[in-house]
Amino acid sequence: MVAVTFGALLVAGVVTLALTVHTTRSQTEHELTGEAYTLAQSLHAEASDRPAARLVRLLATLRKPLRLDGSVLVAVRPDGALAPPFGRGPRPVLPSGLQPARLDLAVVAGGQPASGIDGNTAYAIQPFLLRYVRNGAFVETEEAVVLARQTPTGLVTAVPWLLIGSGAVLAVAALVADRLGRRLVRPLHQVESVTARIAGGDLSARVDQAAISDPELRSLGTSIDAMAAALEASQGGQRQFLLSVSHELRTPLTSIQGFAEALEDGTASDVRRAAAVIAAEARRLGRLVSDLLQLARLEAGTFSSEPARVLLPAAVEVAVMAFEPAALDLGLVLDAEVGPATGVEVWADADRLTQVVSNLVENALNHATRRVVVWAGLDRGVATIRVTDDGPGIGEDELPHIFTRLFTGAATGRRVGTGLGLAIVAELVRSMGGQVWAESPVGPAGGTCMVVALAR
Repeated sequence: MVAVTFGALLVAGVVTLALTVHTTRSQTEHELTGEAYTLAQSLHAEASDRPAARLVRLLATLRKPLRLDGSVLVAVRPDGALAPPFGRGPRPVLPSGLQPARLDLAVVAGGQPASGIDGNTAYAIQPFLLRYVRNGAFVETEEAVVLARQTPTGLVTAVPWLLIGSGAVLAVAALVADRLGRRLVRPLHQVESVTARIAGGDLSARVDQAAISDPELRSLGTSIDAMAAALEASQGGQRQFLLSVSHELRTPLTSIQGFAEALEDGTASDVRRAAAVIAAEARRLGRLVSDLLQLARLEAGTFSSEPARVLLPAAVEVAVMAFEPAALDLGLVLDAEVGPATGVEVWADADRLTQVVSNLVENALNHATRRVVVWAGLDRGVATIRVTDDGPGIGEDELPHIFTRLFTGAATGRRVGTGLGLAIVAELVRSMGGQVWAESPVGPAGGTCMVVALAR
């Protein structure tokens, strides 16, 4: 900040001094031109038998009031050369070191005035016609008056004041920079410390917002706190997910290990039943591992998909038929109701769409008490699938979380599938450009309806 202030002062000072010098030089030249014209008019009115002496005395008298550094009467020849006035006397010398070669004397020879700046000297040359008496007769000659004045720059007095003012401004700038630096750097150090703790794994670290007064830095701290909170929540979700997966793996492994040891020891009373339990639990483990791998591929975007025009009722009927035996074993009614638009087509992968319906039906069988209804058709012009069960329903606080991995809500005590079905549904529907949501309750006794809207 001090450097910027110094640079600004330097530029402003140089520009100001340059403008001041230019203005004063121009003003001096303008004033001198006017004075030369007035003086030439006065000299023109002089008429005497001794004009030279009178004019020299007049110029000498006016030198001090006009603040002239030099004045002289000259005659300018047609070729621009200087000559003594009245055609007699020594060759004239221009005042204040003015050099004839640098003056526009050719213009003066033509009867026109000339002015300018030569170094630090402003000059004005004004020609005039002088009439005087010589030997009893009137004589007219072309003469010129040359006035010179040093141009005041004011640098001698301006520079010290400029330096004093600049020093005072720089001192104030240094003080302000120090205050601002402390005000900004201390919160930045705190933010840096918090981000370092977060990077080191301490996701509970937060920025002390009360110690930050700057709105922009407070906004930065708020963003960092929100990021840390999101990471902490994500880590908690990952931890809960691992605990849930561990529980899901432990249950079938315990059954498999128990019956396997019974078979090994020969203590199993029903060998066929023990083998059947081992096979069923192994299939359950295989399904869980398969669902975990599939969910990982979906979240990473590495799964394969071949979208095409698919008949929506056909995909629904295939999924429903596959779960009819499971529903019969559970004592549940599984109905498929195709809407009036039986030829509804959607743009989707046929296998993935069937998997979506299968996972929704599987979830409904977990919660239904008597019946599950699958409906497919057009709802207000949108291709829609509805899977409705008559279970206890989903609490309002649980609705936002039902499509997360291994979410378990109020159930009937049965478990069909792995608990990853709805999370896979959400990823598959999203990949097909559709939307999925849950509506609960759907009746006085509860119930849940899973709704899928697909692009046509």
